[in-house]
Amino acid sequence: MAEAFPSESMLPETSTRGLSGAFEAAWFIYFLTGIYAVVDEYLPVPSFYLVVGVFLLYFALARPMHLAEVALKPVFWVWSLTMLIPLLLYFSGGSGNPFAWSSATLRTTVFAAFAGSAVLLSGPGGAQTLRTSARVALATAVLLSFADLVFENPYNRSEGTGRTSGLYADANTSAAAIGALLLLAVDVTKQTFKGMLVVGVAVLAIISTQSRSGIGFAALLLAAYLFLPRGPGTLSGAARVVIGLVGLVFIVGLVLVTPLLIDIDTSEAWRFRSLLTLDFDDGSSQGRVVRFQFALSQFLDNFWSGRGLGSPRFYGIFSHNAFLEVAVEYGIVGLMIFIFLIGNAFFRCLRFGIRKSWTPFLIASEVVYYSFFSHTVPQLPIFAVFFAGVLVGTFFEKPDPDDSLATPGVPA
Repeated sequence: MAEAFPSESMLPETSTRGLSGAFEAAWFIYFLTGIYAVVDEYLPVPSFYLVVGVFLLYFALARPMHLAEVALKPVFWVWSLTMLIPLLLYFSGGSGNPFAWSSATLRTTVFAAFAGSAVLLSGPGGAQTLRTSARVALATAVLLSFADLVFENPYNRSEGTGRTSGLYADANTSAAAIGALLLLAVDVTKQTFKGMLVVGVAVLAIISTQSRSGIGFAALLLAAYLFLPRGPGTLSGAARVVIGLVGLVFIVGLVLVTPLLIDIDTSEAWRFRSLLTLDFDDGSSQGRVVRFQFALSQFLDNFWSGRGLGSPRFYGIFSHNAFLEVAVEYGIVGLMIFIFLIGNAFFRCLRFGIRKSWTPFLIASEVVYYSFFSHTVPQLPIFAVFFAGVLVGTFFEKPDPDDSLATPGVPA
């Protein structure tokens, strides 16, 4: 039987690929942890182009066949439009506002993460490298989130409110990143004590971000890790229900006492109260409604062409909605490309079989979910890496019996 994603039993604890494996894992870690932004700040040269240039040279020399294989995929060229369109808009002079260049380079960063990851994942050992890298990135994100509670984090935009973000700058982005890394790092179809422990710690890190959308998705993740696994070694139905109820009570209790434990100012604890009472009359929620309405009007007024590259920042159109963000900037064509890329992931899951595709299905669902609450989702390299895995079939194709992913004595 094919596997949607290599199971825990099929992944050796250590890589056998030596220096090349470590070098390729560094590519994923560079993007998955958000460290590329930190490195870029401290190096005297633009580190992104330097680092990516080194990796691209390596890809060209070490993986020319995989490079050609990825380049021949039609969806790759659809993805390329997410970089080419912004660059063409900028160099054609069609987007002259001061935020256009930063918007174009951001899309280039995300596309680079996607394209390079697709090349790595198309080769043998790609899934193993991604799983190992995701574990390192998850541990880094969780540790830095907890460190935010104790030490001042210069990269945290919400430091003064007691929210955590690690290297992702934004608390909501951090919550989304931790959720995606968790799904990549821990097999959602297997139920082990170690895996559940990692899930619990990751959920605590998400709660520390105080992201209401993040806490909501964390609850769905807990339910998935508790109820999706089937077969030998899994808990009985009754045990799952009891653990689920206990976990729900624990999370509610934790949300209630967290403001006291980490000394959040009373005026900032409203996020937890609004979740528990389902009262969203606060200024943040209502402000998002107003911004959504304004962004929608701007999109409808510029339905075909959008308002131009970098326009959301230039005009202060912060919709907190990724679909609207793309539509405002690129018009209906850009929105259709974004929807197509997400839809392609769901289509692959359904074609392969949903029960064997829970990992990509849940991450694609996370993209859709967060797109309704955040306008930064299309800018996250973590999700670009995920779509690279979808493109080359990392999550869907039957592992090669000769691949290092398959350990002796375990059927592929």
